[in-house]
Amino acid sequence: LLPGANTSFTYAVRAERGEHEFEPATIIARDVSGANETITAAGEATTIRCLPEFPTDPVSIPLRSKVSQFTGRFPGDTGGPGLEFHATRQYRRGDPLSRVDWRRTARTGELTTVEFRVERTVRVCLVFDVRDAAHLAAEDGDASAVERSVDAGIEAYASLTGEGHAVGIGAIGPTDCWLSPGSGDRHRTAARHTFGTDPALSPLPPKTETDIYQTTQRLKGRLGADTQVMLFTPLGDERILSTAIRLDAHGYAVTVVSPDVTSTQTTGQTYARSQRRLRIADLRSRGVPVIDWGQDEELGSPIARTAERWSQ
Repeated sequence: LLPGANTSFTYAVRAERGEHEFEPATIIARDVSGANETITAAGEATTIRCLPEFPTDPVSIPLRSKVSQFTGRFPGDTGGPGLEFHATRQYRRGDPLSRVDWRRTARTGELTTVEFRVERTVRVCLVFDVRDAAHLAAEDGDASAVERSVDAGIEAYASLTGEGHAVGIGAIGPTDCWLSPGSGDRHRTAARHTFGTDPALSPLPPKTETDIYQTTQRLKGRLGADTQVMLFTPLGDERILSTAIRLDAHGYAVTVVSPDVTSTQTTGQTYARSQRRLRIADLRSRGVPVIDWGQDEELGSPIARTAERWSQ
């Protein structure tokens, strides 16, 4: 620029979820000959925080129950207010008049109360495999298994809380991550911040190893006895397979959501794909549902396939 002249420029940033730091702009001024140079900074460092939005029409996420292996609702075994007929019993003082079977009363002269099957709220914890072994992608530039898992977790949170369930967030990795199961506007805000800014859910792989045993023990200490676990993992090694089996054996009713990031371009990649398929078969043989999510699929397709498999 000539003395006294000025210019300006702008650029657009398409930010992904997370916190992104921008250093101050660097200005370099030289004289015409280039013999003298001055370097200075303009402005201040800026941080952009990008939080994900929950979908307004999320795919329905099924839960496991004692009644069936794979179901979208969790019907209780007791009667009370609800929608599905359960039984009738003798009228008790204080029963709502709306639940009195007036037709039966007209026939027999006895007051009878109708009970419906109660649908219980379920506690669910979305657990993400964020170890270095889970930061896998089929090709350079593709979304990693962890990125796809978090995207699916955002969908699952919206779906399950929309059905009235209490949902929490946890991780298996070197960095602690925990949000207790809950619901409501305040919990939804906390979940958005967890998904968007928690270091454990970063798209970048961790720099330290994970003590998977200690991490799992800490997770089990936080889970309630009746909490279901939805484990998001590419099933890249035997250690996460063993973790899923142990959690399910301890009564946490595990469902695995596994984004497939394998390929067949090399002998090693083909071998990794076959090993992953064996792990899926092992889990299913033990009664653990696995949603095998292909690379070019919307999440709803593998969910429908898995639900059909478990209904047969």
